[in-house]
Amino acid sequence: MGFLVLLLLEKLTEPCTGITPVMYATPNMKLKQDIAVLNVGTPTFMRAPGENPGMFALESAMDELAWKLKIDPVELRLKNETKEHQRTKLPFSEKYFAECLTTGAEKFGWSDRKMEPRSHEKEGHLVGWGMAAATFPALRSSSEAKVRLLPDGTAHVLTSANDMGTGAYTVVAMTAAETLGLSVDKIRVEFGDSMLPNGGLAGGSQMTASLTPAVLTACQQVLETAQAQNAEAAFTKLRESGRAAYEASASSAPGEEGKKFAFNSWGAHFCEVTVDEEIARLRITRWVTVMNIGRVLNSKTAASQIRGGVIMGIGQALMEECHFDSNTGYPVVYDLATYHFPAHADIPRIEVSFVGEPDLNFNPMGVRGCGEIGITGVAPAVANAVYHATGKRIRSLPITPDKLL
Repeated sequence: MGFLVLLLLEKLTEPCTGITPVMYATPNMKLKQDIAVLNVGTPTFMRAPGENPGMFALESAMDELAWKLKIDPVELRLKNETKEHQRTKLPFSEKYFAECLTTGAEKFGWSDRKMEPRSHEKEGHLVGWGMAAATFPALRSSSEAKVRLLPDGTAHVLTSANDMGTGAYTVVAMTAAETLGLSVDKIRVEFGDSMLPNGGLAGGSQMTASLTPAVLTACQQVLETAQAQNAEAAFTKLRESGRAAYEASASSAPGEEGKKFAFNSWGAHFCEVTVDEEIARLRITRWVTVMNIGRVLNSKTAASQIRGGVIMGIGQALMEECHFDSNTGYPVVYDLATYHFPAHADIPRIEVSFVGEPDLNFNPMGVRGCGEIGITGVAPAVANAVYHATGKRIRSLPITPDKLL
């Protein structure tokens, strides 16, 4: 009986409707989700939980509405942008969603698009242009860091945070270098040891927004400890004093800002697809993404995160699918030899750019997350381009050849 109760308690609610109140002004809104009991293992979250699948439904519907009303999809979104979170009624802080739309449209050449399905051809293939919005909530949690100035002229930043490959080492070193007045090569960052100050969570696209304010404050405090304006002056005093180091620890956490503003990052994707109808071959040939993530600390690492999200979204749109055995409920596809995901040849050049200003209402660094937002809106942008190319509205993913025949 205990085992049975445990099984019944396992559940996952994908919060797909959480994205709806932040996107477009809707005077009358009702949101509802139902949970079904299925004979499969309980799933768990994938990147951009809730926002990603929710955006596929919402942005596909927005495109369909634009065609129905004979309004350009970009114009429809601009007309219906909301300046406040419609559930909390709080104004959005430093929102540059409209700039993402207009800048992306200009970079892509969207004005040349014919508002008619099957109107573009190239080398015997149908060509379609599609777009969709992107967004993800700006999250922030408590974080701690220690900064030490050493007689050899270097500074050490110590925290238990981890870098999954997204560039956390880089942005922490840059933050310390900027605050202390040192070159980056004089900064040594130590991560990943649980004996170090609590670096916070690497999840929810919040690492940079949580950790860099703590590093900033720790750097300011170590200069106060040394009674110096910058690190070079502190090093001179340190050598004269004979001390082993100057050090300071600091923490950062959300304050009262969440009671005054709603915080999200924003973006827009534009893509071009070609369809060979004879063999139902779909390819993505061009991609432009424009994002507003507050202050961009390092354009290379930020753009790389966005590109990674777009690639994941292309996999979701065209390839990735988990099949289950109808008798056992176990996955039939269970390893990377049988699971289809994008390779280099499947991905076009992804042009990424950023707009907006630092969001100093959110944290002292003005930064918001940019990890998960990249995947949101990718799948509907592809599906909307497929409709423009073929006149077929695809409402389920992935968009496999059988759906295009």
